[in-house]
Amino acid sequence: MFRIVAPIKHNSKGFAAKNLIEAIQFLGKHNVIKTYDPPNAPAIDEINSLLNSAAVEYDQSVFGEFAARILFYLQIQNGLGDQLRGGVDENTANLINSLLEAYGVAFGVPSAIRKIEHICYIYGVKSGKFKIKFQLEDESSSREIIMSPSKFSSLKMMLDTQKDNYFDVSRNSIFTDIELWNS
Repeated sequence: MFRIVAPIKHNSKGFAAKNLIEAIQFLGKHNVIKTYDPPNAPAIDEINSLLNSAAVEYDQSVFGEFAARILFYLQIQNGLGDQLRGGVDENTANLINSLLEAYGVAFGVPSAIRKIEHICYIYGVKSGKFKIKFQLEDESSSREIIMSPSKFSSLKMMLDTQKDNYFDVSRNSIFTDIELWNS
């Protein structure tokens, strides 16, 4: 799990959304969200149902209505108000991160990791190296890195077999769910 970084809006897609849902599910399973007897809300059955539905959103990498509803309850119960309607601002991100830390969650790599949306490969005859051009989620311009043919060959096999590929902005590295590739 990675540190939650604001802002994350309802219906956001990609790595940040998936990471947020993972954090929400962790907190839900550890009973951080208080439940009440009906007719008060949320009841334990509602939270469990929302957690199950949020698992589908996790698989789709979409911060949807079910995860947002759980987050909405967490925000209200922790004095952040109801104006956010389940969106993540700086206060919400800090709250989630502090709750996760209180449960001993060790965060992974910093939040400089972004999902690659579009990627193409170009071989430079003069240089003898591959130029990999790609676009990250939520960015309009493209980026590129250069690598040797031997590194590219292994990377291409990994990129072709993995559903999601990522770029670590801080390390200028492409990686898949399985392996990291530096430029």
